[in-house]
Amino acid sequence: MKIFPPLDFSNRSREFNCYSEKQRAAVIYNWLVTGMTTREMDKEILGMDARSKGYQSHGIYRYLGLTGEHQGFFKGWQLSDIVAYFHQLCRNPDYCIIFYYFLDYLDQKSFSEVDNAIIAEARIHQPEESLKDQTWIRNSWMGKAMDVNERLLALPDVKEGCRGRVSIGRSSSRYEYYSSTTVKETIKSLYDFHCQICGDVILKTGWSTAMGRVDSWRYLSADVHHILPLSEKGPDLKSNMLCLCPTCHRKFHSGEFRIKQKNDEFIVRDELLGQDRNLKMLHQIIIY
Repeated sequence: MKIFPPLDFSNRSREFNCYSEKQRAAVIYNWLVTGMTTREMDKEILGMDARSKGYQSHGIYRYLGLTGEHQGFFKGWQLSDIVAYFHQLCRNPDYCIIFYYFLDYLDQKSFSEVDNAIIAEARIHQPEESLKDQTWIRNSWMGKAMDVNERLLALPDVKEGCRGRVSIGRSSSRYEYYSSTTVKETIKSLYDFHCQICGDVILKTGWSTAMGRVDSWRYLSADVHHILPLSEKGPDLKSNMLCLCPTCHRKFHSGEFRIKQKNDEFIVRDELLGQDRNLKMLHQIIIY
């Protein structure tokens, strides 16, 4: 079986952020499956004129780690074989976001009943969408000259019904957009995906102690808990969020855990055991 060439990530996100999710998905699919050239994709997918040299589509796939060696890698493959191959690749989280865009593109097309069943099954086991937000934070938002925690806390909350907008780079006229899910990922990253109560962290395949802090985030998992639930009109803001492991998260929803303010500190009350637990705090929260 062919070996998928290694990924080589580019930190340049300008082209990636200029286009829609559908356009990104089309570029990823056609680079891997049909082997279209970058000039063809610039014209047919991104709507550029015939003078384009392919730099825009090149910037999109390079941002996700794809290189020239990946062009047409799956050309001539059956859909079921491609999906099965991706499931193997996605044991490493680096490949999950590529598979996500591959599936997004399939949703735009018509297929046979058999292929539709394959796509539906793949969607059940699709990678987490949060990987998109993690990639943006890691490659676009993190400034090398700034303290990591300081940078994460500096990302503004998203106003209700809007997308966040920040200026990145030397030009104040260059803006990049992000969603409320990106803000949630900053809270997880702030705590390095460790639970604020018990300290547990979920490790994914591929993690190692040799990784740097920012690089390790893609191999970690955690939940975000809203102190005042969204269903009760709680705000989708950092001040209403906690980074928790799934077990502690469930205990809030079952009523076993309650967060309380004690003087200038916040504690978590275990109503079942009658004990107070410390809450690690690196960001400010509000009890609504």
